[in-house]
Amino acid sequence: MLTITKVIGVFFSTTGNAEQIVLESGEYIAHNLGIPFESENFTKHDEQTEVRSFSEGDLVIFGTPIYDGRIPNKILQAVQTLFQGNGAFAVPMVTFGSSTFDNSLVDLASELKKNNFSILAAGACACKHSFSEIGLDRPNVDDRKHREAFCTTVVDKVFTASLPLEELEIKGKSAAGGYALSGGLDQPVKNAFKPMTANDTKGSSSLAVSSMHGIANRKQANTTGNSSIKFVTPAGNKPKSVDKGLLSHNSILEQEHTAPAISEFFL
Repeated sequence: MLTITKVIGVFFSTTGNAEQIVLESGEYIAHNLGIPFESENFTKHDEQTEVRSFSEGDLVIFGTPIYDGRIPNKILQAVQTLFQGNGAFAVPMVTFGSSTFDNSLVDLASELKKNNFSILAAGACACKHSFSEIGLDRPNVDDRKHREAFCTTVVDKVFTASLPLEELEIKGKSAAGGYALSGGLDQPVKNAFKPMTANDTKGSSSLAVSSMHGIANRKQANTTGNSSIKFVTPAGNKPKSVDKGLLSHNSILEQEHTAPAISEFFL
């Protein structure tokens, strides 16, 4: 049995997806362990100045969004510099809206391990897409049921696991290179996609703005779609390579990301 005295939800969330996933998961796990739950938000610039230090006995549910299958460079820089695990347990979680989360989850887990977190479990959660009107119903009822089952298994693992933890196998290739927001860790944010126009959105009220500063004016609509889940197994086919500089993000989604987003959990 692992000794855990507190659960802390830590998240970067411009659209609310990662915040929702982290808070719901963290509160559920804390409730079922009978211990306190706290949260830390590092989305805004003024929330990225203080180094957070954790300790043995803490369980950190750590969530970020991804763009183009990777952790954006500015979020990555914050993860690398602002969080000290000191032996705390962590459950890295990423949110994504297109068909695959690529290498993002293994990247996040790898960075947390470098900061002396012990990785207990990990999850990639399908959500509504940040830049388009894909998956506006995600996470739906089925998504929440599957994530609750994952959180229940995390609680069970706390009672059954022992130290040292076995190495967790997470899909993806760590340090694969190629971030959606280019320019290097110390360079200004530069979007890899052109902003959507009225023609791109076909009359909708969606408007893409800098992913570091949130999304505005997203049209709300009722959509239907299939939701499913896989444990450890691959999530769909890898998108074909295109010159993204010539296409809006919405056009890329139409051409490449036609498969439904599938959540995957690793324990």
